[in-house]
Amino acid sequence: MKKLVLILWLITINSFAQITVQYHDFASVGDSVIEYYDRTPDESIQAGDSGPNQVWDFSSLKTIGKDTLVYMNPRDTPFSDDFPTANLALYSNNRYEAWMFMKNSPTELINKGSGVFVAGEKRIDISDETFIKYPLQYQDISSNKRSNDEIIEKTRNGTDSIKRTRVWELETLVDAWGDIILPNGTFFSLRLKAVTGFTQFFYRKEKDQWILIKQSKKNTTTCYRWFTHDKNVKYPLAQMVMDDDHKRPIIVKFLPASPFEEMINRTKVDIRAYPNPAKRQISIDMKQQQKSYINIYSFSGQLIKSIQSDQKITDIDLTTISDGTYFIVVRDTEGRILGKSKFIKTN
Repeated sequence: MKKLVLILWLITINSFAQITVQYHDFASVGDSVIEYYDRTPDESIQAGDSGPNQVWDFSSLKTIGKDTLVYMNPRDTPFSDDFPTANLALYSNNRYEAWMFMKNSPTELINKGSGVFVAGEKRIDISDETFIKYPLQYQDISSNKRSNDEIIEKTRNGTDSIKRTRVWELETLVDAWGDIILPNGTFFSLRLKAVTGFTQFFYRKEKDQWILIKQSKKNTTTCYRWFTHDKNVKYPLAQMVMDDDHKRPIIVKFLPASPFEEMINRTKVDIRAYPNPAKRQISIDMKQQQKSYINIYSFSGQLIKSIQSDQKITDIDLTTISDGTYFIVVRDTEGRILGKSKFIKTN
């Protein structure tokens, strides 16, 4: 069984393209997932802004617990008859024995629902909700809506009297890209914002018509997920659930793995950085003039400098940087990698 980390989506990317989630990148049966979490995290942990070239510093996250999850064949679960079209099940035994059922296809990833045993009692929830439409990239938008009706009161002669309709809405937006700094390193990432709404409607049967008598206030929850193209990371780097006011995180699940494969092992000199070694200043030659983001990282993956430029040649001051080896990654306004290089800083 492969040992993987954290929950949900496998990510890959071509070195010169945006972060993209594809059908064949998703986890498979037999994968094992370790999910770490921090409840009521430090005030410095914030969702931050949307847009390009963001920096999310989550280095102060603490591990207060972890969950182990396993991807299974739905036919090997007690709920196989309840979710006949699912082709993947995620099993958790943190508090209750629970399974999440999904259908992964070349065009979308659908949450089919969940099954759980509470005090030996079998309970199911059918959702049939689209999580991802493939391929998923920066600024992609999706939405879906589902509802179910339930008779909650009947007349004395047994005919329907009061009906409740529950409505769930899910809206997602890939609203940002940039660097996320976790306790063990920095990743270039794509952020997905998901807003879920829940409303209840109550109807009374009058003759042959249902008349609306009450509508609950719409409750919404916001969740952010960060994904990376690092080939060794196959699930979200972090997942953040916000409070009722959508302002502060109440729980953050995150990946405590070593990052930075892209910079260290696949550094490709597609831009000119000179002089090298450098002392007080380094110049970045882009070979052509265009708007770009120039990021400098330490050997361990820490983001050291981030500069926005629209020049062919950009000079960068190094007087505040310690001696060592550094990596340069230049991206366009959509997050595509325009070039990479590395240099040595000396006195």
